[in-house]
Amino acid sequence: MNLIHSLQKFHLRKWNLLFIYFLFFASVSQGQIVISGYHANPAGTDSPYEYVQLKATQAIDFSVTPYSVVFNNNGTPSANGWAAGGALTYKFNLTSGTVAIGDVFYVGGSGKLINGSATLDISTETWIRAIATGTTAGDGFGNSNSTGVLGNAGTTADGIAVFSGTTVISTTVPVDAVFFGSTVGASMVPGSGGYVMPNNDRYSNATVMGAGSNTYLFVDNSGSGAYSKLTGTYNTTSGTWTTPRTGTIITNPTLLSQIASGITIDAGSPTISVNTTGFNGAFGNVITGNSSTSSSFTVQGSSLNDDIIIDPPAGGFEIRKGVDPFSTASITLTESGGVVNLTTIDVRFSPLAAGFQSGNIECSTTGASNVNVAVSGTGVAPTPPVKLNVVSVNSGNSPIVAAPFDVVVYAVDNADVPQNVATPTTVQLSVNTGTGSLSGTISGVINTGSSQVTISGTTYAPAETGVILSANAIAGDVLTSGLSASFNVLDTASFMFFNNAPTSGLVNTNLSSFTVQARRSDNTIDFNYAGTFTIVKSSGPGNLTGTTSKPAVNGVASFSDLQFDAPGSYTLQVSSGNLPDAFSNSIIITLPAVLTELVVPQYFGAKTSASTNNARTPIAVCLQIDNLIPLTTYDVKLGLGLTSDAATVMGAGNVWNGTAFLGSDVLGAFTTDASGSSGPFWAYFQPTGNGTRFDAGQIHNIRLNFVPTGNTLNTTPKLVGVKTLTALDIATAARTVSTADDGAFI
Repeated sequence: MNLIHSLQKFHLRKWNLLFIYFLFFASVSQGQIVISGYHANPAGTDSPYEYVQLKATQAIDFSVTPYSVVFNNNGTPSANGWAAGGALTYKFNLTSGTVAIGDVFYVGGSGKLINGSATLDISTETWIRAIATGTTAGDGFGNSNSTGVLGNAGTTADGIAVFSGTTVISTTVPVDAVFFGSTVGASMVPGSGGYVMPNNDRYSNATVMGAGSNTYLFVDNSGSGAYSKLTGTYNTTSGTWTTPRTGTIITNPTLLSQIASGITIDAGSPTISVNTTGFNGAFGNVITGNSSTSSSFTVQGSSLNDDIIIDPPAGGFEIRKGVDPFSTASITLTESGGVVNLTTIDVRFSPLAAGFQSGNIECSTTGASNVNVAVSGTGVAPTPPVKLNVVSVNSGNSPIVAAPFDVVVYAVDNADVPQNVATPTTVQLSVNTGTGSLSGTISGVINTGSSQVTISGTTYAPAETGVILSANAIAGDVLTSGLSASFNVLDTASFMFFNNAPTSGLVNTNLSSFTVQARRSDNTIDFNYAGTFTIVKSSGPGNLTGTTSKPAVNGVASFSDLQFDAPGSYTLQVSSGNLPDAFSNSIIITLPAVLTELVVPQYFGAKTSASTNNARTPIAVCLQIDNLIPLTTYDVKLGLGLTSDAATVMGAGNVWNGTAFLGSDVLGAFTTDASGSSGPFWAYFQPTGNGTRFDAGQIHNIRLNFVPTGNTLNTTPKLVGVKTLTALDIATAARTVSTADDGAFI
């Protein structure tokens, strides 16, 4: 090395401040209102002439859906943020009045003048809430102030926020908010409260105002008479800002047109959406004068300017919605606020004449492309039936032993087309194939002029596979018997099973979610089982808490909030009805894992350039983890994170895996002793040329994740060390001009 730096300066630290600005060009909106302008500094005395201009992105009845607006007048921000009250924040409750989508309305002082005293009266505009702010306190919080309740910004930013509802506390997230001024100033209070921000075009809910990326300020309006007009485009269909807002100062406005909203509400193009999943529009052969079974599709619309019309084709195709009668007439789906909600349309074929028919059910509205749903069917002239067909048993599902099910039988001609019987015809069921017997209701009548009967309440026992039923005409029309398709009769549940039961957990922490299943003797789930599963502790030193009883849904119940209050080995026991109790495997409960950093170097060499490290200096650390599962081998994931990283960040660096510095995983890193301690184990890091880490002066700590060998290591640390490792400037060409982070090879 031709550059030697003094080791005497190792105790110094150099902090670099990195500001990252994110512009959200398409951000999710959380409410029905956006801020489109504001007058924080009207000419002359501010109160009661300050106001905010708002725009509705949806229709709102404030008596049904109240909102609130908070003005901010920063001094020293409070940990209570928007809810600070006093001289800092002032709230207006919006609890009456209505607005339509795209309407502009105002909230603010009772003066209702465009630019302070003796200027244009704008009281005829829509004002949802106005208060004499110079003499009257805010709604719920905020002191009156004769000099104004909305700050004039400058070097300490001020803001405005809109909230859903009228209850605002320190953690309430606004549906929209803006800050304005020349610098953020005292509005930034990371670590001690501050102003919670929404996810919108300029801000993120990830941090408070002034922290992280939340540093955007709209134009400074500290000059007297400076109205702030915002311009941008909001798409109500996607709920995003397609053009983020920017601000323009209108100095001493005198005309309403000068402060007209610059926010464009873009509803998007009218769209019809049709879902034909499960719909079968090929209705096949239907006897003239009869109707087929119905089939259904759904339709909905967005960004609409008109109603949706559902129009069936000619030829006997009928439609309906809800419980309305079937008809060949069109159906009108009324739009409201540009939307038609999801609606089910039922379709059937009722031919009046023999022959093939086809066409499209047309879904249309003004400005949108039509959506067609194809339908077809053949009208068949009636002929006498000659035989019976068993169309379905239990709707195609396997019946449960001794449980009632339905059997549908048709009278058909030689082409298997359903035909009406001439006289009431009694159909009786019998077992064609199978060792069991039928019970319950085993007969029904096909009435004159009809072609089918549904026999309900039939039962079969015992459980077996390959059962075939016979349908026999024992009175009325003379018809040949028909056979059902082969089906299985399922047994009921005979035992319970713990599925994905955990093998370990922490004291006073919910166990990982698992289910209890009611199973048949063939190990399949009995989806008809509806009993209640009750779990108790079978063995173990502590107490079991949480929701211990759950009703089965389709034979299964999920348990997600069970926990034990003491370390030890446990088993669970579940009971339900007449089923035999079931027991879990052993569950080892430990105290939260504890990391001991036995040997951690205080310094290591920094990288040699912004994204290169030609002088990598491997380092060794000795660690110990206690309160693990006894006598268990563990895999470990390790990383070096910056101390400024969130606790969820693993960090970077390559780890010695036994053969090379590669990746971050060490498999079989250690095996715990009988008390659950790893004992001392060594890990070896090699800093990399990572573009944002290992540079001179950066301070790191150790991050770990660990699982019993064979389980998945994820990238979220379970433990974060408290000892720090500082990267020293050892490159031939110094990474920084400061000597506070200098180091040298020795």
